[in-house]
Amino acid sequence: MDNRLDIESLAKLFEPSFWSKRYSTREQVLSEHIAFTKSESERVRRAIQFETVQYGQTFTNETFDIYGIDLPKDAPIFIYIHGGYWQELDKTVSAYVVEPLYKAGHKVIVLDYDLCPNISLEQLVDQIQRAGISIVNYAMSIGTRCIQLGGHSAGAHLATCLFDNLVKQSPPLTPIVKSLYLISGVYDVFELQYMPTVNPNNILSLDENNVLRLSPMLFDFDKWAAVAAAARSDATAIHLYVGTDDAPKLVGQSYCLERLLAHHQYPNYRLVMIENTDHFDIVENLSHADFAITKDIINEAKSFSIL
Repeated sequence: MDNRLDIESLAKLFEPSFWSKRYSTREQVLSEHIAFTKSESERVRRAIQFETVQYGQTFTNETFDIYGIDLPKDAPIFIYIHGGYWQELDKTVSAYVVEPLYKAGHKVIVLDYDLCPNISLEQLVDQIQRAGISIVNYAMSIGTRCIQLGGHSAGAHLATCLFDNLVKQSPPLTPIVKSLYLISGVYDVFELQYMPTVNPNNILSLDENNVLRLSPMLFDFDKWAAVAAAARSDATAIHLYVGTDDAPKLVGQSYCLERLLAHHQYPNYRLVMIENTDHFDIVENLSHADFAITKDIINEAKSFSIL
């Protein structure tokens, strides 16, 4: 059997644009998604006050935008980390999540980061972890009620890495992070070493050693469970979402992460399949207040007591 064909078939299982049922070609899926995220983000950036904060100076794009600076200091903060297979997009086209959360009283932080191959994925994960520490320190300094952390696709991978780093701090910095929203995430990067379509010329700089450190599937979930158990009823709630029309590998990885949380007896998690939704409209719909994930974020924040 032709090994090249095997790789091509496997790569297709990682490529969400092949699996959407909304358009006739994958090119149209991608172009429509980019057009939506750009136009909606531009509208939001004109309509809602925000400020840009620098969280580091190691690389070029170490900033985040805080929307809702006119809200009270103790307003809940939702952090959003965009996707793009660590290679595309930025914060300026990722503000489409902001408006319904802002109207519900949330400050929304849209996090920027440098893209591969300008930096390696390993450097990018370190960058995001530093950003997380910066945001937690900012939130605690102004008396924020709570943080809710979310990410889509590669952004869900980065959100998981950020959260893992907060768990490992001494003492853990997770008490303020009340919920984690992981949408259509990549949680195992091992096979991406061999995927020329989603990792052309290995621009992620993956090798047999760093894929072990960079795959959330291999994180210390016993540590997560122990920190959550110590927090008791305040344990961070972990929400996994994936669309029924997403790439099969991403659907499968969401189920695998759910099983790992169950196996390690993490006390507060769930997996939600969003029917008739693909990799792209699952986040486009975050621009609507009546979308299931948006409602989860808003309703969960209402249940948190003031710290």
